Formats: sequence, C-alpha cells, structure tokens
Amino acid sequence: MKNVIVDATLCSDVCLATLSNITSLQRLEAGLLDPVRQPTWLPDVVAKVAAVIRPQLQAGVECVTSISGVDHTLDTNPRLLVQILTNLAQNAAKHTKVGIVELHAHVTPTGTEGVVNLDLAVRDSGPGLSDESKISCFNKYTTTSGVGLGLYLTKLQTELLGGNITVTSPWSPDHSGSAFCIMLPMCAISASSAPPVPAAVPSTHEYPAGVHVLVADDVRVNRALLARAFPTHFGSDWVVTEVTTAEEALEALRAGGHWPNPRPHPLPANHSSSPLSLLTHLNSTLHPHPSPLTRTWL
Repeated sequence: MKNVIVDATLCSDVCLATLSNITSLQRLEAGLLDPVRQPTWLPDVVAKVAAVIRPQLQAGVECVTSISGVDHTLDTNPRLLVQILTNLAQNAAKHTKVGIVELHAHVTPTGTEGVVNLDLAVRDSGPGLSDESKISCFNKYTTTSGVGLGLYLTKLQTELLGGNITVTSPWSPDHSGSAFCIMLPMCAISASSAPPVPAAVPSTHEYPAGVHVLVADDVRVNRALLARAFPTHFGSDWVVTEVTTAEEALEALRAGGHWPNPRPHPLPANHSSSPLSLLTHLNSTLHPHPSPLTRTWL
C-alpha cells in the first residue's frame, strides 16, 4: 500500500507540472521562458518517470532503467527533465505490445572541470517509425494518434535546456522500435554532491474564474489526472471536457460555440480538411498574436 501511495503522489506531481507546462506553451514558442536551474539528482528524475509509466505498460512489457556515470547532482531543471522523459516514455508505452520500454541516462565527463555531458534516451521494442515519420515527428500537429503536440513540445523543452533531440529507428539489430535520444551538452555539476532536499510547494496563484478546458489525450490516465487536477488546483468552477482524438476535439469546439457552423474564418483554397489541419487553422486564426494566457487550450 505504501508503494501505491508513493507512486500516486509522484503521478500527481507530474500531472501538476504538465498543467503548468500547458499554460507556458506559447511563451515557450516565443522564447520568453528561462528555466530555473537547481541541484538535480538524476536517479530521482528517472524513478519518477518509471513510477508514472509502469501502470501504463501493456501486459508483457517491462520498464527497464539504466543509469551510469552519476556521481554528483547536476545544475539543471528537474521538472523539465521529468516532463520530457515522461512524454517520450508514454509514447513508447502506447505503441509497444511486447518487450521493453527503457529509460536511459548517462553522464560523461568533459575536458572542462565541473562540466559534464548528459545523455538521455527512451527506447522501445515497438513497431518503430517510417523514414517519413522520423523526419516530421517533431513538427507541430504531426501525429498518428492524439492531437500532435507532445513531441513538438518535448523538442521545445529540450532546446530550452540547451540540448537537442534526435530519433533512431530501428535502434539496434535486436530491436525494431524507436530510440529518442536527448543530449544536454556542458551541463554543470552542482556544488552539492548529495541529493537535493525537495523544494517547498510554491504559493497558489490567482487564476481566472469559470474557464472551460478541453483535454485532448489518447492516454486515459492522463485525461483522468488532468480532469481532476484542473478544478482542484485552478478553480472549482473550471469545467473540463475530455476527448481522445483530433476529430473529437474539433466536434467539442464546435459544440461549445468556439467554432460555429458556418465557419466564420474561411479556409485557404489549398487547405487540407483533416481534423488536425482544421485545428491548426482555428488556433492561428483566433490567436494570431497569442498572449501568455490563452483560454483556447488544445
């Protein structure tokens, strides 16, 4: 029972961090965010991600962790690292029917004292990606399921930390799946050699009242956590609608009066009529110059 409570607490922490990140997407795109760096114990980051992912794995799939070269805390943003790895691992868990989802972390010394290279990877034994998907998977609204913001957001977060992300598929002769690899070069070692003491929970901010939130995610656990967390932590009068696909998101927007028929914003002549392209057009039309707080959240 103790382990269940600990895992549930870790999942809720990740969920709240994701909520904060959703509201920051447009500032990320505009380059207005500066990550707060603090002493980060890498094994704790990997443990949090593994706790979130293991309940989402299909029968016969194992979560494997591999950590090496970690002797000191690193000066980075642990929340962003957890979000990056969680999103990649959830994608891997969704598409892997048998085998493994591996969380890999490796620290390599550099020629500069007090500075290391941090290599992270999420590998799976799923079906892998086509050559076309490997080129386009980090583009906004590109997806085989869901809404198509996950990998795009992961790329922005990685770049915010000064790193880069690549994908290899297949990643070994024995595994036809995908390996998403993140390299954070020149990561400073923290002055502290011990795991950091958990930071205090930040004070509650004032949020707008009566916000309608559309949660589009094909992972049931994510939808349940978000649907509970929004009214609990942002406002008891916040209304949450859950959908699983871009098609359902589009219908929910229409039903809520956000995009009534006939459309008030005509589509370009060469515009695709797919649900994802319609959502893209709607978002850019309604918010050509988005503010940091936009109430149409996709």
